[in-house]
Amino acid sequence: MPTEMSRREVIAWLAAGTGAAAAGASVLLNDSGSPAAAPRMTSDGRVLESTGRTTMPRSVAPPVGGERLLVVLEMLGGNDGMSMVVPYGSAAYYDMRQDTAIAQNEVLQIDDEVGLHPNLNKMHKRGITLVEGVGSTVPNGSHFEMAARWWGGHSAVVDDKTGWIGRLADILNDGSTPASALSIGSGAHPIARSVGGKALSIPSVDAIHAVVGADSDDVLSSSFQHALRGFADGQDGVPSTGLIRNTLTETLDFAERLTAAQGGEGNEVESRRERLGYGNSGLSDSLLLAANVFAAETGVRVLHATMDGDFDTHEGHSWRHPELMQDLDDSLEGFHNDLAERGLQDRVMVMTTSEFGRTTAENGSGGLDHGAASVAFLSGPGTGGRRGEYASLTDLDENDDMKATVPLESYIGGVVEGWLGVPSSEVFGTATPLSVI
Repeated sequence: MPTEMSRREVIAWLAAGTGAAAAGASVLLNDSGSPAAAPRMTSDGRVLESTGRTTMPRSVAPPVGGERLLVVLEMLGGNDGMSMVVPYGSAAYYDMRQDTAIAQNEVLQIDDEVGLHPNLNKMHKRGITLVEGVGSTVPNGSHFEMAARWWGGHSAVVDDKTGWIGRLADILNDGSTPASALSIGSGAHPIARSVGGKALSIPSVDAIHAVVGADSDDVLSSSFQHALRGFADGQDGVPSTGLIRNTLTETLDFAERLTAAQGGEGNEVESRRERLGYGNSGLSDSLLLAANVFAAETGVRVLHATMDGDFDTHEGHSWRHPELMQDLDDSLEGFHNDLAERGLQDRVMVMTTSEFGRTTAENGSGGLDHGAASVAFLSGPGTGGRRGEYASLTDLDENDDMKATVPLESYIGGVVEGWLGVPSSEVFGTATPLSVI
């Protein structure tokens, strides 16, 4: 059954769906309701002064193959890269961590230096590409600041009005679909902000049902949705023209496509989840929707999902982090099995992100505090091996945190360019992409 949504969530979803995504209708309309000039953008998506005319980011040629798909998996809270990818070959690791270190005989070894957390057994068998030393070149310990930098795609502080997935969606969109990217989990997510409004945000998997697909016996929801469609179609006697009505019509049409993509009744969906090996978490819900959306050829090329677990392990790291790793392993295993059953296994890449790593040393509460550099990974066709450079455990910064060896925009840019075929410079400016694919 769809989860209950607050009025604010409904409004936020509608705003994102109508092309706003925190940067659409509010930017592209002036006070009179007439189209206003879009802000002028630099090649990395930054907003400059108004030009008095509409200017969208320059499109590039379609990626090789034309149909590659990407899932961006965000581990909100600050994932400890040293627990996910354990430097078990380093004596310094065991010197720093007396209580939270993972024993050498438990590590899923990749080579004689590093290995995976023992709860990532399925991913270890599949083979994932480790991207080591990822972080900001000018780190900050604030969740809000560092999350904003990752969403914008910049290591340093940038007054950015768009998110990197939003900019990418504008480039990928060829006009055949209202949205090329979908973010699940946080209303109008900043990572999806764009000038062209080609990235859609929804607060949850069930949020789509707020505007389409109500059961006939749900009189209130059915009446609301009927009225909403009537307004979009001009059934109130006012012509169905103008930016707001046109984008609302596109939104409802697209929402119906997403609803159809979810497919099946509750029991059927649950049976499929169990058979494929999905877990019972919000992440599994999001990845199941991703598989449905991709299989239905909705035009969505990039899907962003936030894990519902909290990686901010100031306390109880030794039991909290393993639970998160198990959810990650189970959910991704089910997702990859699902893709294989649908014949999509060669088209989808999964990448992980997190705002920062944790401290090298433990605190007094059995946990780890905010750090700097961390480790990300890729899971998909042909993945395996190590990229970047594991951040030094002995050459630390003034806060005794690990120094990033790979700027975050180089990591993301390497995936965008290497997998989707979009030049990194079109999304991230002058940052040099890391060869990760």
